[in-house]
Amino acid sequence: MMRDGSPPATAPMALTACLLVLLAIACIRATCSHDPFPGWSGDPFEVINPILGITPRVGLMLDIVALLAAGATLVLERARPLALGCLIVASASVLFHALAPSANRLEDAMLGFTWLSGLASAAAVMTSCRRPELRGLAMACLAGILPLLAFKGLHQYFVEHRETLDAFLADRERFLAAQGWAPGSPMALGYERRISQPEATGWFGLANVYATMGAASLVVGLGILVPAFIRPSSVSKRSGAVLLAVLGGAMLGASGAKGGYAAALVGALVLAGSAFARGRPATTRQRMLIAAALGLVCVLGPLVLVVARGLIGTASGELSILFRWYYLEGAATIIREHWVLGTGPAGFRDAYMLAKPPLAPEDVTSPHSVIFDHAACLGLGGIAAGAFFFSLVLGAARGCLLPATTGAGPDASLRTHLRLAAIPLIAAVMLGAVLEQPIQTPAMTVLRIMAMGCGILVAATVLSVARHAISSLGVAFAAASLALASHAQIEMTLVNPGSVAWVLCLLGAAASSPETEEGFPTTPSLASRLTALSPVIAALVAATLLPRTLDWEHHLRAAYADAIPVAEFQSRAASMERSMAAREDSPAQLVNDLSAVLATPVSATSEGFAAGMTLLREHKAAACLAELDAAARAWPHHFSTDRVLARLLLARGLGPGPGSEDSRRAIDLARQGAERADTSVAWSWYATCLLAADPQGRRSEAVESLGRAAELAPREPSHAVRLARLLEPVDRSQSAAWAARALACDDNLRLDPLLRLPASEREAMQALASGR
Repeated sequence: MMRDGSPPATAPMALTACLLVLLAIACIRATCSHDPFPGWSGDPFEVINPILGITPRVGLMLDIVALLAAGATLVLERARPLALGCLIVASASVLFHALAPSANRLEDAMLGFTWLSGLASAAAVMTSCRRPELRGLAMACLAGILPLLAFKGLHQYFVEHRETLDAFLADRERFLAAQGWAPGSPMALGYERRISQPEATGWFGLANVYATMGAASLVVGLGILVPAFIRPSSVSKRSGAVLLAVLGGAMLGASGAKGGYAAALVGALVLAGSAFARGRPATTRQRMLIAAALGLVCVLGPLVLVVARGLIGTASGELSILFRWYYLEGAATIIREHWVLGTGPAGFRDAYMLAKPPLAPEDVTSPHSVIFDHAACLGLGGIAAGAFFFSLVLGAARGCLLPATTGAGPDASLRTHLRLAAIPLIAAVMLGAVLEQPIQTPAMTVLRIMAMGCGILVAATVLSVARHAISSLGVAFAAASLALASHAQIEMTLVNPGSVAWVLCLLGAAASSPETEEGFPTTPSLASRLTALSPVIAALVAATLLPRTLDWEHHLRAAYADAIPVAEFQSRAASMERSMAAREDSPAQLVNDLSAVLATPVSATSEGFAAGMTLLREHKAAACLAELDAAARAWPHHFSTDRVLARLLLARGLGPGPGSEDSRRAIDLARQGAERADTSVAWSWYATCLLAADPQGRRSEAVESLGRAAELAPREPSHAVRLARLLEPVDRSQSAAWAARALACDDNLRLDPLLRLPASEREAMQALASGR
């Protein structure tokens, strides 16, 4: 019921449909993995890496639908001018980077549209949640997906980790070769460190992001326990609330992330403070001031702690927060240099390699703070996005302090609302099962069904509480939102493509309520409708990129299908050597299958099998080259595609000799990619191609290329090491200088020993630097 006692109007069907679409997309993204370079993040000739989850074509289609649904909502219902203004500025920045000719254009477009669709979804959800029945529906959907995340993380922790580690240890060298890592290299050691410790990451790939979701689950569960017990006759209220809290605690424990515990503590403190403040009389102005202070503390508090840790320096043994101080230092430099346009959503890592402090050991893709991330990557558009984010935080803080009320509007059927809330959950489960079909097992299917059942139970709990104590439910979600906002200042939760939409929708639902929006006109004016069209315009621009994205991914998938038989035969042979082959497999069957694929007899000897595998690789490489060439034409100047194409050309070109046409084309692709991208990685790759094709004749070009790579990554010792070795036969003084630089860079990596040069490499550099 409204404050005047009159029942609120029923939400229009179109508005409800748009809200369900936005919630379904947020749930789908949170329960599917994301693969930005399908099939080719590793070498499919070496390791089987099934294409799973949301690839660029699926992601772009989801973003287009989300932007259209958000735009329709903002046209139907009047939104806050701040939200509309921020969306316009953020849209302009995202569209600029999506259309600008650069080597990162594809990645900029995919990640940029995902961020923008998340922001637009938050504005639309916030607008829809003025209506009590839609607010309860949104909260039910968002909470209902948490059991699915919990079950996935626990399965990772107790089952998948051991299977993955065993598979890696059984074929360690071939797996590292597929990633392009040498055994004992910093990248290989870092990966082995990560894979050796069990942790839950959900579909996000990051334990800290998963822990954020666990903290939200725990806080929401605790926040609705009290209203759930108000009516003890309802068993679903008790069980759903307890389940949510227990699963949230389990998620935190399985992730092992300290920041998740801190976020949960923030949410619990907000709940306790809210219970105290809501029982005290206060004017609207006083509540607004307290809400502003609470929002500032939640957002700026973690950043203040990071700054304080940075001022302490290396005197303390704690490193996690210290590294985040280094990220912020580098981000501040980047913002100062790129404050208008930013680096692009995918450009932070390259800029950070140039701007990072001397003692920062890691090359990261994000400053681990949503405010700094958006400002560095989107410039003025990111500042606008940060302003909108802070307005959501203030809205959530304001919702924590509203006086307690009862009732949620018209007594609509709980069953009807539950059916609506189940739509996004079922969509996420079904689409996730389809996208992960190559690795789906009966046990995983049963797990998904069980998780969906728990999710529907949680949704029923939320809807039940919403009917009788909507303000108390709002406090629970507001506290969870403030916990998420706090953790987002030291983690990647609000920029990760899997979590960003869900978190922003949660913030939108918590930031708006009938009480906070009372008196604001809901009928949109012509001006507001025109400004609300920015998400629609962004969707239309994204749609222009869809055909080439579909074509590009189609050829990548075809190339992967051509390459994967080589890895499959190698895997079967390796399994037989370890006596781990399937019962129906045998050496004779392996040879027969290889003969069938080649359409020529293969000798049943080790030499014959090796010769057959060489022939198979040659045939499949030729087919792959044709498909990768078509992919490179679909998305011209895409660095990752060109690099894979150049690698295969180079491998084939080295057969006839260093002057072959394939080798020359590979070098041309690498040179063009380096000149266009002008990044450390691109110039280093160009040098690698030059030295592979003709190590003596192209030495001077490789030295020049590596010199440019060292300029763009002055803290990276590997480029200096390569230069020292290249120059040793021709210029001992320059070789010694680069060796000394490599040693100095290596000394600065002392905070993370695994990233340092191997002992043998360091000894060799010491010898070169001393002139020995």
